[in-house]
Amino acid sequence: MSPGSRFLFSVWGKREGSVWEVATNVVGEFLSRDPASLVSPPYNDSAAVLTELSEAGFAKVGVEKVTKLLRASSAREAAVSLCHGGLVRAAVEAQMPNRLDEITEAAATAITARFGSGPIESPLSALLFTAARPSA
Repeated sequence: MSPGSRFLFSVWGKREGSVWEVATNVVGEFLSRDPASLVSPPYNDSAAVLTELSEAGFAKVGVEKVTKLLRASSAREAAVSLCHGGLVRAAVEAQMPNRLDEITEAAATAITARFGSGPIESPLSALLFTAARPSA
């Protein structure tokens, strides 16, 4: 990176208690895998990341927690959005490609049990890190 340039990146925050956690737990059970292996590794220890950025020579390091609500009209819609894309879908396709619909329905059932049968609102958090390369 050039001196004076800025470095920005975001990572998912904690997933505990979220609809995302419910869905990945179900998929993990089907695939006999740790649910954490189905998603990008957590890199959400703010203090550790800020220290690493400082040690790498960045200045003006900062972090902002951003929380948004995942909204879905139903548990099934939430399950489809979480099971039919990204790393979760890739894991299902690699191990049980013919069972995606069954896994999605099981996730919908678990989401209903946790969040109810109506519209779903579940917080999803992310961390936005900023840093600058000192000017020469």
